[in-house]
Amino acid sequence: MTNKQHFSYKNYTGSIEYSTEDMCLFGKVQMIQDLVMYDGETLPELQMAFEAAVDEYLEMCVEENKCPNRPCSGSFNIRMPEELHRQCINEANILGLNLNKFINQCIDFYFYNKELKIGGVSKSMLE
Repeated sequence: MTNKQHFSYKNYTGSIEYSTEDMCLFGKVQMIQDLVMYDGETLPELQMAFEAAVDEYLEMCVEENKCPNRPCSGSFNIRMPEELHRQCINEANILGLNLNKFINQCIDFYFYNKELKIGGVSKSMLE
């Protein structure tokens, strides 16, 4: 059984939410600054509304000669303690990698293994 918590369409992600007050399903396009919402009474209807909302958003951007918000550009800044930053650079150098490639491989390792160490304790995300 799949318990998918979002929709995907044209590289956009949409939430799946429920209002007990209004007794309806609704959602919002995630990871963009513009507000794009949709609603429906069933999951298939909500998915169709999400896809229509994305199409309408993209069409509106063309009509207004505006660049649509991109959910993920492939670039982001991270903050870390100075000592950890230094350790990452040193380790990357030892492995013959640049810092960007080292960080990418660390993140990729997490998603492949679904394991993370917090406070020295290994936490498996597969349990």
